Amino acid sequence: MIHFWEQPEEWELYDLETDPDEMRNLIGQRTHEIRIRELRSRLDELRRETGDFEPPGPAGTVVPCINKL
Repeated sequence: MIHFWEQPEEWELYDLETDPDEMRNLIGQRTHEIRIRELRSRLDELRRETGDFEPPGPAGTVVPCINKL
């Protein structure tokens, strides 16, 4: 399962065994509702454990290292 934060926000779910090229997004299909709910719950749990925030903040700034001799 993949969650894209940028607008338009989007969720995707693929069965990589039967669809290795990720051509059929399973999000929204009733036959996968339980699995999607389980995966979203696990994602929320992992985000809490790692201190991840929703929505994620801006990317950090990279400052070049200048060696002054």
